[in-house]
Amino acid sequence: MRRFRAALIIAGLSIGAAAVLGAAAQDAEDAVLRLPLGPAALRGKTLAVTPGVTFAAAKGKAVTFDRMIGSLKKSRLVYVGETHDSLPMHDVQAAVIEALAAVVPKLSIGLEMLPVGFQPVLDRWSRGELSEDELIRETRWYLTWNFNFGYYRRIFLFAKDNGIPIYGLNSPRENVSTVRMKGWDA
Repeated sequence: MRRFRAALIIAGLSIGAAAVLGAAAQDAEDAVLRLPLGPAALRGKTLAVTPGVTFAAAKGKAVTFDRMIGSLKKSRLVYVGETHDSLPMHDVQAAVIEALAAVVPKLSIGLEMLPVGFQPVLDRWSRGELSEDELIRETRWYLTWNFNFGYYRRIFLFAKDNGIPIYGLNSPRENVSTVRMKGWDA
């Protein structure tokens, strides 16, 4: 198995679910969002974030994008969340990947939206053996993920053009469906 100095995980976040589920879910979600994590000086405090501004959670203040990348390049794993249908969030993901690729040797990208079973297809993409249409077809993108490939296109093309391996991280769809319908014990 190949070892990489840093892996970048692109994963989706479900935003607004509590509004659909009602007040009880909102209370439960709030409790989770306020877990006492992080530096002691900031624990239990709420950080007001501003669109377009990068915040360092460890310091509780704004930092430049370059400073953030400087901090991230020391990490073994970087998780970059998203709202699935937000192109600006995907642009941030791509910018982080591009910046890290410039300073981190052997970067790899993990994608939550593709199951591990598609790894041979992703490997062929990374080697430049597939066209974009073939990648979409062979990953069954619009059945597997069902969000516009255009949101992720910049990431895929950058990885391919720069020889950065991409890994599918999700469990097979059948497993996800079974857990959703029958619970963890199934």
